[in-house]
Amino acid sequence: MREARIAVFEDRLILDAQPPVEDKVLIELAKHCAGPLPEALLALWRTAFGGHLSYDLRARFGEHESSLSFRELFFPENGGYRDLWGWIEHEESLARDAAKERGEAWPGVLKALPFGGFEYLERLYAIVTPGREHGSVHVWSEGLPPGWVFHLNEDSVTRLANDVRELFRMLVLEEDPFESDGNATGVEMLEALDELAELGTAGRTASEKLAQLVRASILDWRAAVADGSIEERPLLRRLALERAARTDDVELLTRLDSLGCNLFEKLRGNAGVLEHALAARALKVARVLLDRGAPAVGALRHGAHAVDPELARELLKRGATVDEGVIMAALNAGHVDTALVLVDALGHTPRSLGLAVCARQAALDLDQSAKRIEAGTLVSNVPSADYRSKAARLYDFANRVDPTLRR
Repeated sequence: MREARIAVFEDRLILDAQPPVEDKVLIELAKHCAGPLPEALLALWRTAFGGHLSYDLRARFGEHESSLSFRELFFPENGGYRDLWGWIEHEESLARDAAKERGEAWPGVLKALPFGGFEYLERLYAIVTPGREHGSVHVWSEGLPPGWVFHLNEDSVTRLANDVRELFRMLVLEEDPFESDGNATGVEMLEALDELAELGTAGRTASEKLAQLVRASILDWRAAVADGSIEERPLLRRLALERAARTDDVELLTRLDSLGCNLFEKLRGNAGVLEHALAARALKVARVLLDRGAPAVGALRHGAHAVDPELARELLKRGATVDEGVIMAALNAGHVDTALVLVDALGHTPRSLGLAVCARQAALDLDQSAKRIEAGTLVSNVPSADYRSKAARLYDFANRVDPTLRR
């Protein structure tokens, strides 16, 4: 497997696996830590000192369940956003600045060592401070703008696992990559196994064994539905509810209900099944949920792009909240009439007038882009007619909200 650069740790595959860490590197790493390097982290590094992963992983930040993008195991000169030494220097700089703000002297060593993550958005740390938490794994995730529904909207930290071994056992596949259209997590592993199988008899044998490990990490919520155990299995239950919402599968939703699943349960992103359905434009499932009295407070935040004026009014009556971002989501989807219903709910205030100004400016920019495309000074894969069509919708909205500034 070394030739194919595949390593196995806790029955999980590491792709682009780097050679095991050298003792002299461990000595240098230890100089940056407030305590000894954790045993489980050492075991990982002695298996592969860096590489890439292709698994799903969820973390709970308070009430918010978030899907992580844990793809990288940092190593020196990894060619990514930062390598292992770069992330250590980054953490040392942050620790030094924090100590200065507190009026304290920085001791010169880290309490938590970064070892993996995803670009600049997520980092996983092993605690290296002596004590009960030594070796435990924590994750930091960068907050994204409010328009990113289902994502954290502020920087957050949470504890993930007791150690790196437990972390790897938490890595799963939420969809079957063997049955996917090529977009599921885990497809990269299958491609690597195909390459391994081309390395002769030994390669084919190893590929088949590794494929069994991949299959064992797949979360099979369908089997739990079939045997009736789904209600007792929280992660599988949430995956099944998310699937019903995402695919507008009323039959699956009804089946889950009959098996005792709570159709109002909070899912990924601290959002309910209704919010997930509206985000996916799954209006049949949304209708079933509304008829059963599903809470609708966050429905427009997640689904303003998918609703017509009638449904928008219904959601508003049920307590759905509105802000400028919700209105712009409807506008960007081309639903001017829906956006106007939402403006009425917001009230004709300086906030709504500000939206009209922003919409008018965006329309002007789109018109200018259309002219540049037609003049050959702007290259775009979107036809100029599409720019003008969107501009017309924005002008329509702006003029109806604030007729005093008609173009």
